[in-house]
Amino acid sequence: AWTERGPNNVGGRSRSILFDASDNTDNTVFVGAVGGGLWYTNQFKSADPNWLPVNDFFENIAVTAIAQDPNNPSVIYFGTGEGYYNGDALRGNGIWKTTDGGSTWNQLSSTNNSTFYYVQDMVVESENSYLFASTRDGGVQLSKDGGMTWTQVLGSSVGAGSTNRASDLEVGTNGVVYATLGIFSTGAVYKTNTTGSSKGEVGNWTSITPSGNYHRIEIAVAPSNPNVIYALCQDNAGYGVSGMFKSGDGGANWSPITIPSYYGG
Repeated sequence: AWTERGPNNVGGRSRSILFDASDNTDNTVFVGAVGGGLWYTNQFKSADPNWLPVNDFFENIAVTAIAQDPNNPSVIYFGTGEGYYNGDALRGNGIWKTTDGGSTWNQLSSTNNSTFYYVQDMVVESENSYLFASTRDGGVQLSKDGGMTWTQVLGSSVGAGSTNRASDLEVGTNGVVYATLGIFSTGAVYKTNTTGSSKGEVGNWTSITPSGNYHRIEIAVAPSNPNVIYALCQDNAGYGVSGMFKSGDGGANWSPITIPSYYGG
């Protein structure tokens, strides 16, 4: 059974959601709308939660991704720009950051450039609080200093995969970071293979791509077992799903699972 939670007054589609780790009641939630900005409620479990726009006057309100630092929940980021070539997509203008739990936000000047026009996803890993961002045109970007500076760590420009079009990012409970490449281009799945200060750097990734010819790939990691991964693979025409897979050993081996018969595109 599903109950609609809102926000009912948001402009545009909502495609990112963050339960604030500072609130152990799970009532404080941020939602990003790709045409309507960042929204907030502290009444998520109430019968009729009240949602407020965080700021209608950000320089860009095409909010596509939200990520929180697990070591410091007061630090939250949101990325802008929807880069899947859909007709209703809006160009973004980088990443914003708060250090006070969402009261005030500032654009990261390091992302005010074309590399970050389309931020598809973001994660913050727990070992070092490193911030990873998937971009459509600049591959996977890594910041070790809270977004002040960036380095591309995955994509064709650094010799990983055949494209710079990055899509999904996930972090396992064991701290392993997973990333995918491929938007209307050959897809691939990678995982970090080092820990410590070199985590995520160029060359410190292992390809764990399921066998087949796919474009965009979305993944999920089981919170109960970080070695269990699921992959949803778009066909090489770029419009339908032609493969779903499950791995029980961190991506070393994959087994096909049934694609739901009602699944569309």
